[in-house]
Amino acid sequence: MRSCSRPSAGGYVFDNAEAHAPDAKDLKAYFEACFVRDNNPLTDAVREIVTAHLGGRGGIGLSDLSAAVRELPVITIRKYAYEHGFAFFWRALKLPAREFEGWCDEIEALVQALKALHYDCMKLSQTGERALAAPVFERLAEADRIETKLKGKLAEIFDLWCDQNVPADIPMLKRVAR
Repeated sequence: MRSCSRPSAGGYVFDNAEAHAPDAKDLKAYFEACFVRDNNPLTDAVREIVTAHLGGRGGIGLSDLSAAVRELPVITIRKYAYEHGFAFFWRALKLPAREFEGWCDEIEALVQALKALHYDCMKLSQTGERALAAPVFERLAEADRIETKLKGKLAEIFDLWCDQNVPADIPMLKRVAR
């Protein structure tokens, strides 16, 4: 068996001599295993976290909210990965570049909504002013709306790609509960 990489000073050097594009059915299976079509787990989780802190569930208070959402900016950056999904299927389907740019703007809007959400959560936590919860829930609704729109379009072009690239006898995978 031949190794795909070898140690090098400070890292690895990868040998791409045997690299090849994935089989369409494998790509379909991977996408279906990772893509959550019907809800937005991040906004659902933040909504639950904020609600728990507002309600003092388990002895937590609003002042603890900052710590609970401190990693939100790190997770938010990962939303740019939608662009990779759009780009892959967009190129494969030879769809118009101008429309792709519009979806990139939507991805940026999602990232900005999540950044603003983090800021609003921090403000709520640091001031303890319960009236500041309303903007937090408005930001959550905005992020949900944008991400749902993005997922709808991504699912649409994924399905179109599958119609053109994957034999019809390949069943859709069922997600395993996480």
